[in-house]
Amino acid sequence: MSTVLFIDANIYLRFYDSKSREMASLLKTLDQISKDIFITTQIANEVTRNKLLCAYYSFKNYSVLPTFEKASFPIQFKSPSIDNWNQKMNEMDSIKNRQDEIIKELLNDISNSSDYVSVTLKTLFESAITPSNDELSLARFRKETGNPPGNNQDPLSDQISWEQLLNKIKPSDNLIFITNDKDYYIKFKDKCYLNPLLVADLVKMKFSLSQLYAYEKLVDGLEKYKEIQNPKIYFPNDTDAKRISEIEQTMINTATVCSSTITSGTSGYSGYSGISEYFDPLYRFLKKF
Repeated sequence: MSTVLFIDANIYLRFYDSKSREMASLLKTLDQISKDIFITTQIANEVTRNKLLCAYYSFKNYSVLPTFEKASFPIQFKSPSIDNWNQKMNEMDSIKNRQDEIIKELLNDISNSSDYVSVTLKTLFESAITPSNDELSLARFRKETGNPPGNNQDPLSDQISWEQLLNKIKPSDNLIFITNDKDYYIKFKDKCYLNPLLVADLVKMKFSLSQLYAYEKLVDGLEKYKEIQNPKIYFPNDTDAKRISEIEQTMINTATVCSSTITSGTSGYSGYSGISEYFDPLYRFLKKF
C-alpha cells in the first residue's frame, strides 16, 4: 500500500521563517521520502515566488541590537566598568553593520535560489507535475462555482493542485494532507477535518476515508508517514520533534506571512520571526557573541 503526502506551499515557506535548527532538520527527511511527496508546478511556483518576501519579513523583524543602543555612560568618570560598557556599545554598532551586510547577501542568495533551503528543495520541485488541459478546465469550473479549495477572489491556484491530486491518488493509497490553508479544513481539539466537499470528491473515487490523515504541522504529518511506512529514514528525536511542533504552533497562532497564503494579498506581518540558523553565515557570526 502506497502513501501519498500532499504538502501545501505555506508549509514549505516555514523553512524561510524559522530560526530553529531542529525545524531545518526536516529538510533531510523530505529529501529522503521525496518519491512519495506529491508536488505540482502550482505549489512549487507559489513557494518560489513567495520565499523572498517571506525571508525578508523574517530578517526585518530580527534584531541583534538591544533597545538601549545609545545608552553609553560619561567617560569622564574613568571607571573600568564604564569603559568596558562603552566599548561593548561600539561593538554592537559594528555587529549591526555586519548584520545588514549578511542580510543583503542572504536575500541575494534566496533571490537566485542558491540558498540552502532552495537548493535542498530543488530536486523535489523538479519533479513537480504540470496540469493537463482537462485538469485546468475542471479547476476553473471549481473556482467559478465557488467550490473549495481556494477563494474565488484569488487567482486560480489551489483548485489546480486539488484536481491533479484527485487524478494522482488511488483508492488503495494512504493520503497524508498537510496544510495551513483554512480553505481545506477546520481544526478542533488537535484534529483537522477536511471540507465536506473535498471529502465527497474522495468518496466519489471510492477512496477509503480511514486512510485519510490531515495535519497543519509538517512534523505531525511526517510522523504519521513514518508510522505507516516504517521507512529507514532520518527523523528528529522526541525532544527535537516536540520543539518543532511548538515552533510550528507559534507560527500558526500568530499567522505569520509564511504560515498564511501570502499570494492572495496578505498585507501585514506579526509573530514568530528570525534569522534561520541554516541561513549561514549570519547565524555562525552572531553565535560568537
